[in-house]
Amino acid sequence: MTFPSRLRLVPTLLVALLVMTGCGITNKELAGLAIEMEGVRSIRETAGVTELVVTLRYHNETLRPIGIREMDLKLAINGINVGKVLSKRPLGTMSMSSNTQDATFVIKNADTAAQIRAALQSGAINYRLDTELMVMSGDDEIFARPVATGSVDVSHLSR
Repeated sequence: MTFPSRLRLVPTLLVALLVMTGCGITNKELAGLAIEMEGVRSIRETAGVTELVVTLRYHNETLRPIGIREMDLKLAINGINVGKVLSKRPLGTMSMSSNTQDATFVIKNADTAAQIRAALQSGAINYRLDTELMVMSGDDEIFARPVATGSVDVSHLSR
């Protein structure tokens, strides 16, 4: 292999390295940001679709306030995929504190809605919440992708 052909190999190797390691960068400032599902506020039927409203708790365990610009949320309850929500409502979190915000998931599939309603009658549910958060820092977009799992008491919904 000649020297010029070796030089052409360098950009290819750099691109391959970026693809293998992933292009998404999680900033160390966002590493202390965690999100969990605090509870289910309501489930209601409107216009042929089911809306599930959940309360999410955002924990900022860093020493700096963080302003979240956009959130992409994906929720599963008892292994049932509820769906996705893209929220462009800004949320500020002060350092070493937490706050809450509601998210509404629209369930268009009647079978899925029936499964979720049945799960909510059991008194407690297990959840998995996959989140992608976007924060603007100057002209840079910084992403964090926390995943939370746990269980939530939903006995108040079966009354």
